[in-house]
Amino acid sequence: MCTFSFKYGDINKAFRYLLLFLGFVASQNLLAQFSSQKGWIEANYNYGCQGLTITITHTRTGSGALFYGFEGSATNPISGTNFEGSFNEGSSESHTYTTPGVYYVVVVDQAGTGSDSDRTDILEITVLPDEPPSVSARGCSSNTVELTFNKSQDQYDGYFVRLGDGNTMLVDGDSPLIYSYATNGTYAINIQGRLTNGHYFSCSTFEIQFTAFDQIPTPVLNSITVEDETIISLTYDALDAALNYTLQIDRGSGFQDLTTIDPSTNPQSITLDEPSFNTSTEFYAFKIVAEDQCQTNSSES
Repeated sequence: MCTFSFKYGDINKAFRYLLLFLGFVASQNLLAQFSSQKGWIEANYNYGCQGLTITITHTRTGSGALFYGFEGSATNPISGTNFEGSFNEGSSESHTYTTPGVYYVVVVDQAGTGSDSDRTDILEITVLPDEPPSVSARGCSSNTVELTFNKSQDQYDGYFVRLGDGNTMLVDGDSPLIYSYATNGTYAINIQGRLTNGHYFSCSTFEIQFTAFDQIPTPVLNSITVEDETIISLTYDALDAALNYTLQIDRGSGFQDLTTIDPSTNPQSITLDEPSFNTSTEFYAFKIVAEDQCQTNSSES
């Protein structure tokens, strides 16, 4: 069975996550309606990402037909609005917004009298850019992943996480999510941003392929070759891109960090051109230290 834990082990925080999840579930079971300023129309949504489709319903009791425009003017509701048609009490019309911005649904009572303000009603619609959640992932030993939600860099109030093993979680993203898989393997983690009062299904999701591992493989250092008095080359078995590697050196007083090794640029070898080397008179020992991205476990050659 898969287990998960929250950073800092706060059981009260876990309970709050459960309440948040139940709240989101309840919100999906209830059909939210958003009323215009005077209540002449209602919309199923008034907030969401570009691609947002809304449906407005004529709810003004006892009135006749209303002219409607989905991209109207709030300051000049009659002369500044391109009306698209009219609808009667109880009927509905739909529209899709493909560009981010603030829009105004304007309706006009075609049989009404009085000023423009008396004859019109307005509903504001906010359309956000279609951007995926901003999330970073780190791999830890014991088949564990740590997800960090960069809330200051996206527009979402919470996140729905499909963990790729059949389990899902709803989190507020205020702290990292730490989750442990039952077995190692590669999992597709899909993250959907959630808007507390908006339509989020039109928003893009973020997906990563995460490879879970139980233990850190021991690095294998194969050869050390002196190329010159100040140049030494090392070869080793292929490094794992999911781990962090540090090359350490012992100049006679114990091992110390010399340089990091990037698996993408130095997957199986590295050449050190170090002015402080003097291979004609000094001896050096090297080892490679592998560490998971969470810095919880390490292994050395």
